[in-house]
Amino acid sequence: NAKIRWASGWDPDTSTWLNMSLKEIERATVKNQRGLSFEVIATRDIKEGEEIFIDYGPNWEDAWESHKNVWTSPTEGSGFENYTPLANVIGISSLRTIDEQEENPYPDNIVNACYWYEYNSEWYNPDERGYYNGDDYIPDYPDNMQTNNEIHRCDLLKKISDTHYEVRIYHGMDEWYESNEVLLTMYPKESITFRMKRYTSDQYLPGAFRHFIEIEDGIFPEQWKTSNIM
Repeated sequence: NAKIRWASGWDPDTSTWLNMSLKEIERATVKNQRGLSFEVIATRDIKEGEEIFIDYGPNWEDAWESHKNVWTSPTEGSGFENYTPLANVIGISSLRTIDEQEENPYPDNIVNACYWYEYNSEWYNPDERGYYNGDDYIPDYPDNMQTNNEIHRCDLLKKISDTHYEVRIYHGMDEWYESNEVLLTMYPKESITFRMKRYTSDQYLPGAFRHFIEIEDGIFPEQWKTSNIM
């Protein structure tokens, strides 16, 4: 229902570069210039919520069929034998403090994550324990927690109420960023979600499928195909 083509009017440099020789392009890229862009366009009407598909090429299809015939499930000790997709916990699993996880842990590859942006500590006053007030610190919730870039690994230290927690937030998605951690009380539940532990998503599964996506030869200018440049 979609295909790749060279960029249209929104990138005027593309049409210029498509008329250049490979030698001219080489000289331009040496100067750190860029001028080629792709765009993905629909080949038919696409309904709201419908998945977008493009043709990856016959070699990709052959490689995928071969992969399906030889792939096996992760073995014991690989670290992926108890893998749980992130979609299986977001909006479904209840939040648990670190104490609650002692009795009822999350899946091995899942951790909590919290909304947190860079801040100037001089603008905020922590309490005597060193905790900042989350309601002051997080005045506006992000529109979409699942796509927001300011999401960081965190521990839920204590449940204060049905709407607030005490949390420890790390700078990044690793708990060993201890020197950059921040403690907050009255932290809003709406700003807490789930994330994969680093290097535990399905793209790191042993034997995960890898193959380049091909582009149709027909979209490339003829002068590029006949050039002797290496």
